[in-house]
This record gives sequence, structure tokens and C-alpha cells, in this order.
Amino acid sequence: MQNSQTKLALRPREAAKMLSISERTLWALTKQGRIPCVKLGEGRTSAVLYPVSSLEEFLSQGMTQLKEQTEPDPMPQEATPQTLNVEGK
Repeated sequence: MQNSQTKLALRPREAAKMLSISERTLWALTKQGRIPCVKLGEGRTSAVLYPVSSLEEFLSQGMTQLKEQTEPDPMPQEATPQTLNVEGK
């Protein structure tokens, strides 16, 4: 049985903090279906909760997949910034 202090689900801010990601990234992962959430209620009184077990499962799959998808591609050689020589008038 779980300790009375252990939460079964977290609000978005808490879930993002647990994963060490931004809330925006959490929402994106939720929209992609990679992290499930539970929506309670409808309209203005609704609440979104993230089951702790789902968050732990996501972490066990590895954050490396997320990093690979979010890391910017290195700048191609042909796009390397160049110095422009501007002659004065």
C-alpha cells in the first residue's frame, strides 16, 4: 500500500518539474501521445493530471529519445557565417 504522502498523480507544473522539462515540452509530449494524462471535469472546472506511474515509465524509456528529437541540427558547412568586407565611401 502506498504511503499517504505519496501522490498518485501530479498537476502539469509538478509533472514538468519532476521530469526536469518545461511545461510547454510536457504539453507537446502529451499531444504526441508519449505521456498520458487524465482530464477530470469539463470546461473551466476541468483539471489535467499526470499519473506518477506514467511519468516513471516515460523516464525508464529514456530521455535520450527526447534529446535526440529536440537537439538542433549542427549548422551545415555551407551555412557557416562569413565575414563581409564593406568598403567605406
